[in-house]
Amino acid sequence: MMSPHHSRFRTSAIAFSTALLVWVLCAASLSAQVTITGVVIQGVGSFIDARQFPRVTVRFRATRNNQPLTTLVTEDVYVQESNRFLRITTLTSDGNGIWRAEFTASTFSPKINVFPTQLDGGASLYVVSNGDVGILPLTWSVNPDRGGSVFICDSSFKRVPLFL
Repeated sequence: MMSPHHSRFRTSAIAFSTALLVWVLCAASLSAQVTITGVVIQGVGSFIDARQFPRVTVRFRATRNNQPLTTLVTEDVYVQESNRFLRITTLTSDGNGIWRAEFTASTFSPKINVFPTQLDGGASLYVVSNGDVGILPLTWSVNPDRGGSVFICDSSFKRVPLFL
């Protein structure tokens, strides 16, 4: 027969071991994260090029555990606009973990009273690698060299085809 002190000691030892195991697992997963940083596009002065809006180009460096990610595919990179995710249209490597992603923005200008003289936008770029996710916030503001553009969207902010 065990004494009450022995059973309390055993219970607290099991609780401590469980807590230690959870802490070690969480610490290991925190160290294996994806980091994304913007890399300046030559001739633009920023890591975001929205001069051909609604086509937006983003140049970024992606690392995991401080090692460059050199094997990304288009399915690993997403863009979030408002409340929905978009796939990127192209992903090209500039070498050493530096990438260029292009996507077509579906929102025109979230600011009021700037049409058609200024295009403002924002999104978030997500990179996924082996279950780890990195995020890079994107914002842009450009003055178009042409007149305003009109896009007809449905209720989920998807563009309606131009051949209506």
